[in-house]
Amino acid sequence: MNRQFILAVILLANITLCSAITQTTYTFTSLDWKSKIGTVACDGKTDGWTSNLNATDYTVGRTDAQGRLYSQGVGVKTSSSGAGATSVLDFSNVVRIVVNFCQNSSKGVGAINMKVGDSEMQSFAVAKPYTSGSGIYNRDTIFTFSKASGKVTFSVDCTQNGIYINTISIYADNGSDDNPDVSTKIFKIISSQSDLKEGDEVMFGVKSKDIPYVLGLYDEYNSKNNIYPLKATYNADHTVVNGVEGAVYTVEEYEGGLAFADAYGWYLVASGGNPNRGNNNYLTVWDKFLSESYGDYGVWDITVNDDATMIVKSRGHSRSNVIMYNPNKQAGHAIFACYADTASYTPVTVYRRNTGVVYGDANNDGAIDVADITAVAAFILGEKPTPWNKENADANKDESIDVADITAIATIILQ
Repeated sequence: MNRQFILAVILLANITLCSAITQTTYTFTSLDWKSKIGTVACDGKTDGWTSNLNATDYTVGRTDAQGRLYSQGVGVKTSSSGAGATSVLDFSNVVRIVVNFCQNSSKGVGAINMKVGDSEMQSFAVAKPYTSGSGIYNRDTIFTFSKASGKVTFSVDCTQNGIYINTISIYADNGSDDNPDVSTKIFKIISSQSDLKEGDEVMFGVKSKDIPYVLGLYDEYNSKNNIYPLKATYNADHTVVNGVEGAVYTVEEYEGGLAFADAYGWYLVASGGNPNRGNNNYLTVWDKFLSESYGDYGVWDITVNDDATMIVKSRGHSRSNVIMYNPNKQAGHAIFACYADTASYTPVTVYRRNTGVVYGDANNDGAIDVADITAVAAFILGEKPTPWNKENADANKDESIDVADITAIATIILQ
């Protein structure tokens, strides 16, 4: 082992340290923030914004038939278009701002505008919901910046009632002590269906190195049925992927097969058409995984191929019952859906959340070596190593990632 290289990395980490990009989240619970753009308050509190509640913690709002909230947070109506606020805090090196919001019924049209300091104002157009008569739940829009600094200013222009702002998450040097850009929820490729047990968390990804997506949760704003891809960060050979919020399903076992529940407790199903009722390729969610019409349409069997791609097949009666990725632009988007013709589309791959801690295996590749020292040094220097397992990286088990962990990993390697 190259002892000199290890010691050089340790020395580098000791000489040059800088803070990592971190997150702070503000949650809007007051109506008093309206029309205060340019001021340094939104609800009368000294910090400018209230903070540290999850969007799902709201206890008021309209609900759909399943009881899901769709008017949460602070509502912006047509009459109050232009509502907004400016933070009291100055943020340094902002790289990303995520706005979580809801839309009201079949309306909720307008724009969300965001800027940091003297940076150019960015706008996200909020389009009319895809499906009328039901709300849109906890949508996210992401604004990216090249390490902009200053106060964060945002506004909401509403042309049709109503847009509800839940949370604004700011990723900057002076956020919290967490690093959301480097996920601690690493998902590893499975080798057989037997790898999965009741309660496991999984994501559906793509083994192909050219496709940086995972299968998202159902979002009726994007599609009434088929499920759209979400961007993900894989390692070089697509055997490990960082967790993506909004793409994690929980495993339930059923008579040797598997059902996959989303964050709301609904099940991923192949509702691709009863053989007696035509054919389509819908992949969606329902509140149950058994159906008189479609059979066990939400119960899946997984076959792992020699190249680690997989056949994820529904036991139901649908003609289109194998989950695949379609890179073609259907309705303007690539999609995950169910197909009968498995040769024409890209097979999905199932990744299971890695729950075990292997102290020292910072890059989560199953080995403890110089690559782990490099990953920890990069993290300390403010970079975002990928893949990354923050729990494993804490090699000396002191609940912080620093030079001492590099020393601990080097000790393990040299043993």
